[in-house]
Amino acid sequence: MRYLQKTQISSISWLRYLLPCLITNVFIWTAVVFYLQNAPKVFTSNWILTLPDSDSTTNVSLADVGQASYRNPAPFSSSAYDPRENYKAIVSTDTVLKLAAEWAGVPIEKFGKPRVKVIDNSTLLDLEVSGSTPKEARDKSMGLYQALEQRLNQLRQTEITKRNENVQNTLEVSKRRLNVAQRKLADFKINSGLNSYQQVTELTTGVEQLRTKYMDILFQIKAADARLTQLSSTLNLSGLDAEFATALQADSIFQKLYADYGTVSAEIVTLDSQFSPEYPSVIAAKAKRDAALRALTSRGRAVLNTSIGWNKLEELNLAGASSPTQPNFLGQLISSKVDSSALRASAQELKKQIEGLESRLNRYIQQGSSFEALNNEVQIAEAVLSSAVARSDVGQLNIYSVYPLIQLIKEPSLPKASDSPMTTLVLLGAVLASLFTTSGFTMRGLRDWKNGRVNRSGLRKEGQNSKEPNVESIEV
Repeated sequence: MRYLQKTQISSISWLRYLLPCLITNVFIWTAVVFYLQNAPKVFTSNWILTLPDSDSTTNVSLADVGQASYRNPAPFSSSAYDPRENYKAIVSTDTVLKLAAEWAGVPIEKFGKPRVKVIDNSTLLDLEVSGSTPKEARDKSMGLYQALEQRLNQLRQTEITKRNENVQNTLEVSKRRLNVAQRKLADFKINSGLNSYQQVTELTTGVEQLRTKYMDILFQIKAADARLTQLSSTLNLSGLDAEFATALQADSIFQKLYADYGTVSAEIVTLDSQFSPEYPSVIAAKAKRDAALRALTSRGRAVLNTSIGWNKLEELNLAGASSPTQPNFLGQLISSKVDSSALRASAQELKKQIEGLESRLNRYIQQGSSFEALNNEVQIAEAVLSSAVARSDVGQLNIYSVYPLIQLIKEPSLPKASDSPMTTLVLLGAVLASLFTTSGFTMRGLRDWKNGRVNRSGLRKEGQNSKEPNVESIEV
């Protein structure tokens, strides 16, 4: 009777652990099944961006305008920063997320935060966007890519606008400087008459050419004077007499009067041989001769512009007359005299021109340094302005220096399986929970069972030494 009571007590102890263990396992698996059936599914679309690591340089040179260059540096040319970190921050901004939500057609509250990973030792950015369906996840990814491109273009345009403002300020300053320099140079040209430094060179060359021509004329004058001297010696006339003889021979009125005088004289000789001096014809011829002589003397003095007697006039006229032995001497004398006079006039005119040009040249030389300084100032201002204009035009091409170009090398994927809930992981957790629960209850039951055996062994020894069983010793 005593052993039957012990067996019943042991069975009751095991049932006390088995029932909670079953209940706990049922709860665990029921919760797992409910979670797997009702938990919202999450799909993740993955895509990859790259920043091309290329460096380009462009030089533009325009004749009479200026030279400009721009360099589009490689995104990773500097070790001071990684542009991918900047893009990682831009992707997560509210502005980009709002644009992406509008593009994908989902509320901004449900768009979520993208996961961005910078892949080391590469130029890549790994991005992931989650959605409740595969299509929504991919649409969100495409929207985020389009939003990122739009935002980068906005930032680039803002950067270009700021640069243009600075360039425009520089252009305005350069224009003002150029206008001031040009106005100074124009005023100087008006006041000085010096329009270019080339005028000094040309004027110097002109003066040298006139001096050379003047020396040539002086040499020709000397040659003409020598010829006149030689002809005067040949004709046995002094220089003044030669001029007078030449003048008398060149005067047609004097020569006509001299011819009339000779005719009348010849007529008187004829009449004297036939008639007496008192004969009326002789007297009339002599009166005519005297009148011709007076007219001839008056004309000779008028031609020579000097008071001279008839005998000298006749001598000069006879000396200048041609003879068979010297037929061309008088013509040569006249020609040489004319040439000499013309050369002297030319020499005098050249001398005046040279003196005038030398005066201008000296003035230009004194003003040349001021002109050169003002002209250099204008050229420098023009070069600065031209360079600024060229930089302004070329700078429009350099839009990727601050925000490098991005390329989509892996398009957003269309996920085939959900990322959450993870059925395998949930089931594994449930199995482990069931295993730990069952093991816990089993170990507790074994411990109680072992403690019960020890108690029963003690009771048997006490029963042998006592006549009455001690029921209290076997109570649980």
